[in-house]
Amino acid sequence: MNHKLFLCVGIYICSSLITEAQIRFIPKPKESTNALGVIYSLPVTTLKIDVEAIKVVEEAGPYALYAEKYLGVKDAVMNSKVYYELGAITTSITGLPDQTRTYMIEVGKLSIPRVQLTADGVMVGFNLSGERETKAVATKTAPTAAASGSDIKITSEDLLMANSTSKMAEVVAQQIYRLRESRTDILTGEAENMPSDGEALKLMLKTLEDEEKQLVAQFVGKVTRTSSIKTLYYEPGEDVAKEILFRFSAFNGVVDKEDLSGEPIYLNLQGDRYEITLLPEKDQKKLDKEINSGKLGMPYIVPGEASIEIYNNKMKTLNKGKFLIAQYGELNYLPLELFNPGKNEKLVQLELYPETGAIKEIVK
Repeated sequence: MNHKLFLCVGIYICSSLITEAQIRFIPKPKESTNALGVIYSLPVTTLKIDVEAIKVVEEAGPYALYAEKYLGVKDAVMNSKVYYELGAITTSITGLPDQTRTYMIEVGKLSIPRVQLTADGVMVGFNLSGERETKAVATKTAPTAAASGSDIKITSEDLLMANSTSKMAEVVAQQIYRLRESRTDILTGEAENMPSDGEALKLMLKTLEDEEKQLVAQFVGKVTRTSSIKTLYYEPGEDVAKEILFRFSAFNGVVDKEDLSGEPIYLNLQGDRYEITLLPEKDQKKLDKEINSGKLGMPYIVPGEASIEIYNNKMKTLNKGKFLIAQYGELNYLPLELFNPGKNEKLVQLELYPETGAIKEIVK
């Protein structure tokens, strides 16, 4: 759809009638002045992309060659290795200061109003009460739990007397079967020494289970998975198709898009922007004068929208979504009367989205 940029005629006429505003919103002066006020920026929207890289460490057990023979396991880890897998990709937006949309709230000799800003100086609110959230929050993928058991040392007489790896594997396998029999006897109530109560039963079963896992690991090996998040930032501009966002390497995880050791991960981005309608030169000069004088009002953004898709070389979609984008939108103005109340009027409370510069709430 097409959107046409327009200025509210009512606001324009009202603002032009204001001659002595108490508070004005003027573009940030290029040089320092003696004017009193607060400097703030409207945001430029940036995509925040969290990429999960899962480090997989496979360790072969000392009896890996006998896993199928003694335990019937066909997929035991045969060779130790380390590699990376691409996990979840999550996206959100955050707002950074737009240097082309930086303003001063000029107050003259009045006391400076209460203005809420992010740490970077992006406007969050005007005259708000209480604290507000000022940072975009992205959904994070939970770390992948490690699937492994600790090493165990068997010192039974049979094992010590074993004179070959095959014999040692047989002794360990026999111990695994004995543990399984003990657990079965307890569960069926046929054990000679049954636990005295439920808690003791749970503890004994847990002990047997842990011992079995540790012994089985001597055959099937251990696989440890550790998750980490790499955060990338991308500022939407022109539409892009199949742009390399980053690369993913089985040896190093997330790498730069220039690093050819990794497979490319692509980005498609299509923006739905507000179209600017140019005014006649005379009207534009008059409008610029109003803006520079600070009499037009408080600037805010009606954002546009972007559709994104992140995918791999096999055209598999890894993430997609739609986001409001400040730089695709139009700049509008709230009338100064809202910020310069009469004697018996309350000062307006205004909250903006710091990611887009759009109005979140306004209370008069």
